[in-house]
Amino acid sequence: WDDDEPRKRSLGIREKKILYERAGHKCQACHKEIDFFEMQVRHKKTHAKGVNATLSNTVCICYKCN
Repeated sequence: WDDDEPRKRSLGIREKKILYERAGHKCQACHKEIDFFEMQVRHKKTHAKGVNATLSNTVCICYKCN
């Protein structure tokens, strides 16, 4: 509560593209090949626990796995 900066809840388009490339264009849960526009981003540690959305705290997943 004493932190003046808002927490970052989502990745920007540039970061999403990097995440997608790192995942090899596949869902990191079921390993199905997915299109960039059907990709969803999931946090490894939830935002509710005070963790920001960063490339190291997110994974690329498909709609079904989300």
